[in-house]
Amino acid sequence: MALIDYLERIMKEKHLSARDVAKLSGGEIGHATVSKILAGKMKRPSLPTLRAIAKGIDEPEADIIRESGGPVVDSDWTPKSLARAITKIVSSPELTQAVKLLLRYNSREIKAALPAIEEELSKTGRPTTKRPVAGHEAARKGARS
Repeated sequence: MALIDYLERIMKEKHLSARDVAKLSGGEIGHATVSKILAGKMKRPSLPTLRAIAKGIDEPEADIIRESGGPVVDSDWTPKSLARAITKIVSSPELTQAVKLLLRYNSREIKAALPAIEEELSKTGRPTTKRPVAGHEAARKGARS
């Protein structure tokens, strides 16, 4: 309900209709989707939908995502990338152990521990939170051969 209230308030303040939001999003969302959200017919909009609405109402993405409540699934996790991650986890006893350990804690506790984990892993000289630069992974594999 917080998302609906938030959208209604912002749209009223800015004198926007669902069609206006769709147009201002650059076509990333349709007016029917905006109307469904406002009517409560779409309970859990996807992350791309929330981002499009944020663009359409010209408000920070973080605000609308926060107002949507609950965890938002990031579109970076495609079925293919998730399957690769799971395969990597189950094929490595160390990764399996690390995941099992992490699953014992809630997200707040894990968030608090991440800086220490990243600091420890940074000692390996490999990036911990950023994706490798394009071609970097191939170059590293070539160096191992």
